Amino acid sequence: MHDMNFSSIVADEYGIPRQLNENSFAITTSLAASEIEDLIRLKCLDLPDIDFDLNIMTVDDYF
Repeated sequence: MHDMNFSSIVADEYGIPRQLNENSFAITTSLAASEIEDLIRLKCLDLPDIDFDLNIMTVDDYF
């Protein structure tokens, strides 16, 4: 099991809390971006009729 936390508010480069866009979530983990993407796609395989757009980026790239 991997230790991951989800949030819709993250701190920007100056430490100021910022709300993410609607339907966007931040994941804090020690996993590499490719491992996060693989894990999310694997978990969503069994969900019927769900089409989602998955973009993984660092907080610095987001803001």
